[in-house]
Amino acid sequence: MASLYPIELNLAGREAVVVGGGMVSARKVAGLIEAGARVRAVSPSFIGELTDRKDVILQVQAYDPSVLGGAFLVFACTDDPALNRRVAEDARAAGALCNVADDPGNCDFMVPAVLRRGRMTVAVGTAGASPALAAAVRDRLDEILESEHALLVEELARARAAIRQEVEAEDLRQRILRSLCRECSLKLLAARGVEAWRAWMQRVVRHHLEGRRGLPPVEGYGGGSGDDDDRH
Repeated sequence: MASLYPIELNLAGREAVVVGGGMVSARKVAGLIEAGARVRAVSPSFIGELTDRKDVILQVQAYDPSVLGGAFLVFACTDDPALNRRVAEDARAAGALCNVADDPGNCDFMVPAVLRRGRMTVAVGTAGASPALAAAVRDRLDEILESEHALLVEELARARAAIRQEVEAEDLRQRILRSLCRECSLKLLAARGVEAWRAWMQRVVRHHLEGRRGLPPVEGYGGGSGDDDDRH
């Protein structure tokens, strides 16, 4: 099997169809709604987790290929393997990509275990071999990543735009941005806040523009030691 190609997919306003009305379908619907998709679920019956939602269209009917019209993504989540295979075939015929529950060999894409910190997304996948292991690794990362990572993402986005205007050389821009991703950067932001971090960021930019190695001092958090930041 070829390696899967990981992407962050923009589903805002896109139509997704979930075939099935049980717990697996409910999880898929929740993730799709969070991503901004327009979701239809199709099944003769639905569990309460789905009937209680107001942000999904429920089509109470037996499966028919016509329900896939307009779909960008399709999820086959019934407890009938033969029906799931049929849904996948119909989805491909309709030009949609399909994920089939518990049948990785019949999937066009996999859904990884996901951890979010604001705009930072960490996804762990096993190409469908062991979703439980993917979830366990995700949970371990959840213990490691700080809540401040979400704020750091926003500050780095702001810094990146400013650095692109101030620094002409692409390789130098990349070195500066890598420096701003160091552990001392996160600790400074967490301990002293946005204004202190932005002031230090400006010192980092000047430091690199002057051709100096290492990082300017961040008292108590490393930097300024003369270390070459490209090696860390």
